[in-house]
Amino acid sequence: HKSYENLEIENIHELITNDKKKINRILSIKTGKHELGGKDYNSVNPIEFARTFDACFDKNLRTKKLLDIDDIKEILKKIQEFTKAVPNPSFEEIVGLWGELYFIEKLLLNCSSSENVEKIIEGWEGVNGKTIIDFNFKDKKTQVEIKTTSGFERIHHFLSISQLQCQKNFNNGFLASIKIKEDKKNGMSCKDLVSNIENHKLFNKNLKRLFEMKLEFKGEKYYKNETYYFIFSDISFMNFEDVPKPKINQFILDVSWEANLSALESKFLNKDKNEQIIKLFA
Repeated sequence: HKSYENLEIENIHELITNDKKKINRILSIKTGKHELGGKDYNSVNPIEFARTFDACFDKNLRTKKLLDIDDIKEILKKIQEFTKAVPNPSFEEIVGLWGELYFIEKLLLNCSSSENVEKIIEGWEGVNGKTIIDFNFKDKKTQVEIKTTSGFERIHHFLSISQLQCQKNFNNGFLASIKIKEDKKNGMSCKDLVSNIENHKLFNKNLKRLFEMKLEFKGEKYYKNETYYFIFSDISFMNFEDVPKPKINQFILDVSWEANLSALESKFLNKDKNEQIIKLFA
């Protein structure tokens, strides 16, 4: 389901070769249009590409007669490193992902069944990429947008009004404001949180695969990050309608803004209601 820069990938169920032989289950990987040195190219040297592809097979893969989907994903991941340089994540991006992973871990700690674990992982983002709101729990009719800060004040950045609007078939919308502190010695990294989640007692192989699919859209440099370590300080929830928003009129389609929620403690939900959200899948 993932698209790769400069690669065209096609599943071919049946192929007849020039010498009339039939081959089944073919994965066709071709180079597409690319940019190099400021110039556009419609193809690359096929011999060079073949060498690059061949270099992505380690000794274990060479002994296999048939590759499974995980093998193919590993090869494509290596090829992507050749075809596109992925920038290192910023501090703010890691802070944001850390908060989302922490919220998943918190929900799982209060989870009672493997069915509920699946609902939690399914509710995070989408299978094919990022959703407008971070968590969409359909059977609970609840949406949760996560905002995380490592600063002293609760200053959060919103990209769109849609991040604070309940969508159709959802009754409840909450902003989760998470405060964390950077602490290399005592803190946890994004990689640590991923490990904690995958080692949950109710996690099975299918759930792990689903979780890893969603992590892939975040990017390996993000979810395996060990540069930044944080300790948790606080999580507080606020109804979507209580989050301060800029005034807009009929001529403005959308806005992005920053809001300081530090002086709005009275708008946050009380301790009991916070617990109800954390134990949504208990």
